[in-house]
Amino acid sequence: MSELKQEKTQEHKVSDLNPEDKKITNPLELVKMDFSEYLSKLSKDIPSKVSFGNPYIKNIPDNVNAPKLNKAIFYVANGTYLYNVYSKKGEKKIEIQKLINAIPKIVKYYHKIYNNKSVEPPEANIQLIFELETHEDSEPVILNDKAKSDYKIFNTALNKSNNRIIAKFDDTSFFMFRNELNKITPTTAFCFTNAGRVNYEDFVNGRLYSNGYIESDKIIPANDYGEIDTGNVYITLDKSKLAVLPELYLGDYNVKTELYKLLSQTEKIYKGRIEPFLCLGTAIMCIFLEEIWNELTGFPVVYLQGHTKQGKSLIQGIVANLFGYNKKYISNGNSTDNAIAMKCYCSNSIPVCINDYDYFKSQGNHFENNIVHFYEAGVREKMKNGIEFNLQPVSSTAIYSSNYLPAVKPKIFNRLLPLYFPDNGLEPTAITKDYVNDIRRSRILAEVHKFNWEKISNLIEETEKFILSFNIFKSKDRESNNIAIAYAGLSLLEYIADYKLPEQEKLLFEYCEWYQNLFTQSISPVDVFLNTLPNLYHKKLLKRNIHFKLELIEGRVIFAFNTQECIKIFNLYCMQDDVDIKPIDTKTFAQDLNASKYFIKRVNKSYQHKKQASSTILDITDSQNGKSFYYGVTGDTNAEFLNKLADNK
Repeated sequence: MSELKQEKTQEHKVSDLNPEDKKITNPLELVKMDFSEYLSKLSKDIPSKVSFGNPYIKNIPDNVNAPKLNKAIFYVANGTYLYNVYSKKGEKKIEIQKLINAIPKIVKYYHKIYNNKSVEPPEANIQLIFELETHEDSEPVILNDKAKSDYKIFNTALNKSNNRIIAKFDDTSFFMFRNELNKITPTTAFCFTNAGRVNYEDFVNGRLYSNGYIESDKIIPANDYGEIDTGNVYITLDKSKLAVLPELYLGDYNVKTELYKLLSQTEKIYKGRIEPFLCLGTAIMCIFLEEIWNELTGFPVVYLQGHTKQGKSLIQGIVANLFGYNKKYISNGNSTDNAIAMKCYCSNSIPVCINDYDYFKSQGNHFENNIVHFYEAGVREKMKNGIEFNLQPVSSTAIYSSNYLPAVKPKIFNRLLPLYFPDNGLEPTAITKDYVNDIRRSRILAEVHKFNWEKISNLIEETEKFILSFNIFKSKDRESNNIAIAYAGLSLLEYIADYKLPEQEKLLFEYCEWYQNLFTQSISPVDVFLNTLPNLYHKKLLKRNIHFKLELIEGRVIFAFNTQECIKIFNLYCMQDDVDIKPIDTKTFAQDLNASKYFIKRVNKSYQHKKQASSTILDITDSQNGKSFYYGVTGDTNAEFLNKLADNK
C-alpha cells in the first residue's frame, strides 16, 4: 500500500507529467489491465466459444484499458480472428469473429514477368502458405490481381486451395488482413514464368534455373523457398507454369575434365564426323541468342536428318543436359507446329529439341513460318478477339530431328543448319550410361557464360572470314553466317576443354560443300519431285504397285514410276492452298529426267491392273530422302546400301 500511495502522490505533481499523462483524471487508470493482456486472457476461451458465423460477444470490465484500435486482427491457436470493440447503452463490449481456421506463415510478394519480350505488363501477385490447425503447412495460395482486390474472390481462392481451409472475410476484414500480410514480409521478388535468360529492366543479365542463377562471375543457389538473392532484389521461377524446369548442378564438377571426356567420347561414338559437334556448337551459342538476333543475319535452326538409330536423339539429349534438363525435356515429333512455336515462346534462349519430327508436316506453311520466326526472332500475331492481336514473341529456337529433309527451298534451307547422320555412322559400343543422360553438364554452360558478347562477336566474325576463304560460298550471307555461329560455338567448347577434333578443317570444308550442294539440287525439277515422294506416299496420293514400284537391287534403291500419271498427281498436289511448291512442266521434267544423275532408262511397265504404262526407272539411293523413303515404304530396316552405283546401271 505504501508503494501505491507513493505512486498516487507522484501523479498529483502535474509538473512531472508528460502531455499524455495530463489527460488522466482518475489515478486508478494507472493500474488498469492493458487491453493486449485482457485479450490474451480471453484467448483461452476463444477456440471453444467462437466458430464461423457465431461471433463471441462479451462485456469489457471497467479495469481494462481501451484498445488503441477498435478493430484488429489477431491469432489464437492457429486460427485468425477479428475483434471489434464498441459501446452499447453505456457498456463497452467486444465482439470476436473467426476469419480463417489457419494463420499466415509465409507471404511472398512478387511481380510476375510473363516473358522478357512480351507486351504484357508485369502482374503483382501474392503467394500465401498457411499453418493449419493441425500444424501442417497448406499448399501455396496464389492471389492474382482479382483475388487480392475482392474479398469474395479471395475467400474462394483460399477455400479452393485446400480442403481444410475455411475463410470467411467481409470487405473490411479483408483489407485489414491485407495490411497484416504487409507486416510479415516487406520483400518483393520478381517471378519469371520463363526459364533461361533473364534480361528484364535493370536485372543483371544471367540465366535462371529452378534452383539457382548464373551470372558471368558467380553461381547463386536458391534458398529453401526457391528465391535467389541477387544482392538487390529476389528473383524466382514460377514452377506452376512449366511441367519440366531446368536445374543447375550445384555439386563439385571439373568442367574441363568432364567436357574433354564428353567431346572425345562424341568423336568415338560418331566416328569422327563433324555434324554432332556443329550441333553442340550451335546449341551453346543460344545463350547469346538475343545479341545474335539483334546484330547478325539470324540464328540457324538446326535440322538433324538421317535414318533411325543413327544418334540424332542421342545428341539432342546432350543438348538438353547442357541446358539443365534431362532427356525427358525433348519433345515428341507429333507436336503440332503451333505447339512447337509456343514452347519457343515459353522459354528464353534455350534450344527446344523436337525429336523424330513428322516430315509430312514440314511441307506446310506453318513449318516454314516457324523456321523464319526462329531464325529472325519474329513476333507471331494471333487474333485474340477478332479485333486485337495477341503478340507472342519468339524467345528461343528449335533443334529438329527427322528421317527426312524438308522440301528443298532456298527460303528454308538458308535458314536451316541441316546436319546429316549417315547409315552405319554410329559406334554403339562406345555409348556409356553416363553419356546418355548426365545432368551435371549444366555446369558447362556456366563456363560459356563467362565470355562477354564482344569477344563472341569477334569470334563469329573471324570464323565467317575463315569459312569464306574456302571459296564455296559466293559471298557473306545466311549460309556462311549459319556455319560461322555453329563453328564458333564448337571453338568455345574446345577452348574450355583443351580438345581438338582430328582433321577438323578438312571436315568443315567437306560440310560446307555438302551444304552448298543442297541449294544446287533445288534447281532440278527431278529433285523437287523426289523430295516430295515421302509426302505424296504418306497422303496416299501415290500408291505402291499402282503408281510406282520400289526395289533394292544390288544395294541400290531402284524406283520405277508411271511418269505421266505421277507428275499429274504431283501437280494436283501443288495446287493445294497449304502447299508452296510450283507445278512441274511435263516437257521440262522429261528433259531433266534424261540428264539426271538418277536416270537409268525408260520402259513400259505393268502395275497392279496389268496395264502397260510409259515409265521411268531411277536409282534414287543418293537422292535427298531415297534411303529413308525405302525404309518408310517397305519397312525393311535391315536393308544395306552400296555407296557406289551398280555396274549394270
